[in-house]
Parts: sequence; structure tokens; C-alpha cells
Amino acid sequence: MAAVAGLRPAVTPATTPIVIGLVRRGDSVLVSRRRRGVHQGGLCEFPGGKVEPGESAGQAVVRELAEETGLTVRDVRPLIRFHWRYDDRRLHFDVFVVRDFDGDARADARWVEIASLRAADFPPASRVMINALKLPGQYLMTPAVDDRRRFIRRFRRALEKGVRLAVLRDHFLDDAAYIEVAREMAAEADVFGAKVLLHNRGVEAAFAAGVHFSAAALRRCRGRPVAADRWFAASCHDARELQAAVSVGADFAVLGPVRATPSHVGAAALGWPAFAALAGDLPMPVYAVGGLGPRDTAVCRRHGGHGIAAIRALWGDE
Repeated sequence: MAAVAGLRPAVTPATTPIVIGLVRRGDSVLVSRRRRGVHQGGLCEFPGGKVEPGESAGQAVVRELAEETGLTVRDVRPLIRFHWRYDDRRLHFDVFVVRDFDGDARADARWVEIASLRAADFPPASRVMINALKLPGQYLMTPAVDDRRRFIRRFRRALEKGVRLAVLRDHFLDDAAYIEVAREMAAEADVFGAKVLLHNRGVEAAFAAGVHFSAAALRRCRGRPVAADRWFAASCHDARELQAAVSVGADFAVLGPVRATPSHVGAAALGWPAFAALAGDLPMPVYAVGGLGPRDTAVCRRHGGHGIAAIRALWGDE
């Protein structure tokens, strides 16, 4: 029997429970196409299906993958779970990543590079799955720029330590200086296959992978500020802000502070139970922030988060 880690309780009967298996082979994932005449017919899809009565989500994904792909799954790991509402139905998705399996996939499935996946080729709910698949488990939020050369040197060290997604947070640089530093960061990141987001500005800057809005900027936002092929992130602190991020099409959110932190003096810490209550079942990945480091990643995932965001814990050493 496949090992299933971190399963969470089943949803209520008000929705149809669906399981999806993202089968990975290196940097590729298994994709098939929905047959014509069914809901969202003709679009690409990831293998999966409905949970049968008496099954857990983990048992269902193992069975569905065997039926749909011919693969024998050895190990599955939860990636994200979320609610989704189409005009004619309500669904609840439990999405898993499969890395250990036996057998060869059937001829109607194909391996596609994860980096080339386009949400437009899939049903709308799959955008959430693709984002979760592409996003790393750690997100660097930089400190302010003090000495520029020293800052870039330390960013390079962070990349060497494994950082693959970062946002340049600096409220003091003027726009021209900010863009210059961001360009340098993006050039360093390209060497490692990493991505750099801009914070509250530079929406049109083509060299950046996207933008990250503060909660204040999110409140002024009336729609998605960047194209679908760029990242749009938002900082959130409560349920209202998370819902605002969902409504304007954010790809992921950062929620906290989970613990007390010097960067948010006086802010009440959420704690993990409150984080789980807020982040659980949202249709986007959510990073936990506030006094956290890489060792907290597994705890975060057990509480429904995607990973951790941090400044000091991910910043490069001298």
C-alpha cells in the first residue's frame, strides 16, 4: 500500500470530493486530455477522479492513478487542498504529488515539463494546482538594501543555499534605484533558475517574474495587475485580506505573523491553529511568515500551508 502523509479530514457532503495525482518524473509531470462531451472536455488534465464512499483521499488517488494511467503508486504526498465552484457544481480537490511509482504510463498520457505548463490549457481549477506545483517551499523576503554590493553578494549566497523565489522589499529606495537593484537580483537569480518579484511597484518591469502587493496595496487593487504568465502575490493578515487576494486573482499569499517577530513589532502572533483555520481550503497556496525558518516547512504543510516565507532565516551569510 502506498504511504500517504499528512491526510486531513474529508469534506462535507455539500461538495463532490475529487482527488488529483501530479505524477512527477524529474522536471516533468504526467498530463492527459479530457474527452470531448464531458465537463471541460478537450482541455488538458491531471489524472484523478471522484472519491468513492468509504475511501480516504489517499486511497482514492492511488486507485484512480492505477485505473487512469496504469501506474502502481508507491508514495504520495499532499500538495494542496481547496474548494472550487463552477457554475453547475461545487468541488473539493485533494491534490497529491507522486514521485515513486512503478510501470509505464498509458499511451494517451504524456510527460510535460512543469515550467511549460499553461493554466489556459487546463480547466480553471487546475491553475491552483499548477501554481502549487511550480512554487518552491521557501520564499525569501529581503531586508532593506544597505550597501548595494554587499546586498547582492548576500543575495547570491541565499541562492547558493537553495532560495529559488524572492521579493525585493525596500520602502526607502527611490524607484530608479529600486529597479537597478532588482535588475541585478534578477540577473543573479537567472543563473540558478530562480525568480525575483517586485514589491508594490515595477508592475510593468518585464525582467521581473511578477509583483508582490502589501496588504495596503491589495486594498487599493481592483483587478489582477500582471499577466497570467507572471506571479502575483499578496501579504495578508486575516480572512478578509485573504479573500481579497483570491478575488483579484492572486497566485499565492503570505499569511502571518505566525510567531512574534522583530519585523512586526507589536503585531499579535496568529499561531499555527489560527493559520490553519485561515489558510485551509483556499484556492491558492499560502506561505506562513513570522519568526519561521526552513525547519518549520514541514509543520507549515501539516497546517495547510505551502511553505515558509522569511527574511533572516533565508538571507545569505557574510
